[in-house]
Amino acid sequence: MLRSCLSIRFAAICAVLSFALTESKADNFVLATGATVRGQWLNQEDASSPYYLVDTEHGGRVTLERVRVVEVVRFSEARAKYDRLAPSVADTAEDHWKLSKWCRANDLYELSEHHLVRVLALDSQHVLARRALGYSEIGGQWVKKEEHLASKGYIRYKGKWRLSQEIDLVEQRRAEELAKKDWYVKLSRWRSQLNKEKRHAALDSIRQVRDPLALEALGRLLRVERDRRMRLIYVDVLGQMSDNQAAAALVELALSDRDEEVFYACVDQLATRTRPPLVRQFVLALKSSHNSRVNRAAIALSSVGDQSAVPPLIDALVTQHDTVLAGSDMISTTFV
Repeated sequence: MLRSCLSIRFAAICAVLSFALTESKADNFVLATGATVRGQWLNQEDASSPYYLVDTEHGGRVTLERVRVVEVVRFSEARAKYDRLAPSVADTAEDHWKLSKWCRANDLYELSEHHLVRVLALDSQHVLARRALGYSEIGGQWVKKEEHLASKGYIRYKGKWRLSQEIDLVEQRRAEELAKKDWYVKLSRWRSQLNKEKRHAALDSIRQVRDPLALEALGRLLRVERDRRMRLIYVDVLGQMSDNQAAAALVELALSDRDEEVFYACVDQLATRTRPPLVRQFVLALKSSHNSRVNRAAIALSSVGDQSAVPPLIDALVTQHDTVLAGSDMISTTFV
């Protein structure tokens, strides 16, 4: 019977809260003396006024000098009505649970959590309160997800739970991306200085680049560079890098660049490198449908001088052409 009366009383309080939310907002005006005045700020649109005009929660109206107010704490309608009426809620697990739900529905999340904690203090087996606070039942024990993951070595990182090894990889990739962007900025700046007083220092800076993280920037600059001398300098820089990606970039440049001098410069740089990986890349190019890539791959392989490239070269010399004869549906196949 008592439980039923408490529930009825709580329902009545919630009804009063819901009705009260249609009323005006309440604000706290903290005075220099330490006193607090609570009420509705009526002239908040008049920023030039030397006074705060306030309708107090007790029904009166007061005027506060701005110079005597040290802080104005704005409260939402929901918070103001909560502060006024919550003290009348019974100190039971059931009523605190209901009040926590009401708080959550009105965006008072901290207060909702406060009441959930009180629910567990009154009823440690309250399953819904446990789950609302982020607990999960693992191995017969209630533990928070954060605590469980932390015990397994996970760390909260940018909104996600990750292992330290994953974080290290992410940070490494991020550092590499920043370094790549930085290289593009520096190389572009040095390139722009080649027609100015600092041209000698700028050219020396470009020639001394050895960082593999500069590869992407060099590739971007090569795509837009029109000066053959500069393109050959970029090829020389790529050739001085021991990284395999630099070799791959030289192979692709040799196969695709329209300038023959750039092609032969790439081949000269590649001739001094370890051969098998390069041979494989050029052998694959022999199967291209573009004759220019096939021809360049063949020339490059002959410069490399690897015997394993001979069979693919022979196969590449035999090409099949399909020709449709005029006035006939027949296809004549010839081999050269």
